Amino acid sequence: MNDYRDDRQVLRQRAEELARELEQARARAASAERDAARAEELERQVNELQAQLSALRHGRRRTFPVPFVVTGVAVVFAVGWTLVFRSREASGPAPQVTARATADPKPASTPKRAPSTKPIELTVSETCRCVSGSGVTAALAYRAGAVMSLGGHATHMPSLALRVLGLASDRAAPLDIPLRVGPHSVPPAKVEGGDVRMLMACLSDRMVLAYEQRVSAWSIEDGQPLWSATLPAPVGTAQSGPLRFECDALPAETKGRVVIAHAGGKTTLNAEDGSPLAR
Repeated sequence: MNDYRDDRQVLRQRAEELARELEQARARAASAERDAARAEELERQVNELQAQLSALRHGRRRTFPVPFVVTGVAVVFAVGWTLVFRSREASGPAPQVTARATADPKPASTPKRAPSTKPIELTVSETCRCVSGSGVTAALAYRAGAVMSLGGHATHMPSLALRVLGLASDRAAPLDIPLRVGPHSVPPAKVEGGDVRMLMACLSDRMVLAYEQRVSAWSIEDGQPLWSATLPAPVGTAQSGPLRFECDALPAETKGRVVIAHAGGKTTLNAEDGSPLAR
């Protein structure tokens, strides 16, 4: 019989096409998330400028001329709406910015205080922290960012950093180093739910975090990513609620190995490069 067909080449080509489409979809989703976060920040700036404009109309502040503030409001407002519409095209409706009436308000006996421009402090996890062999302490720090809700489920896109204490150059002041997180890092750039519990191992110079089916190692002293690996089964938990990161300790064995228990068994990784090791 000569009717046998070898379709492997066709299947390989189709798999490559699907892989390219997947990467393009991920890139569009990441761009939409950045636009949504930028739109939220611009909305905050618009509200602050509008408050300053209102204060100037009451004669309480003379720092900036009114035309400068009005021009700033118009520029930020226009850029903000551009990002909002771009975000809507990829991920659905975005928050609307409602401008207040420009007519002079009636004099009030007790004018409202302008919103504070003090930056929002980072929240430092009490359990996701390690001490290096040189005495440097590093803890996971975070701040709530954009949130996408669908029904009763919320997806958070927080700002994540490593707060480093005890550096020889400045032992009194903490240093917050932003973490270069992504879709495959731990912690991830997007968090389903809000209350996240990960697994963590502390070694002499690195912090190893495991969540779902990913493992990431970070340098304790400078917050740089060292390696990432995959697991055959998920670990950690996430529940609905306010954004929070907590960690349960993993055993770090003496020979530079990290052992992670999961459904179906255990995975042992080389703490130096994340490669799998036999028990």
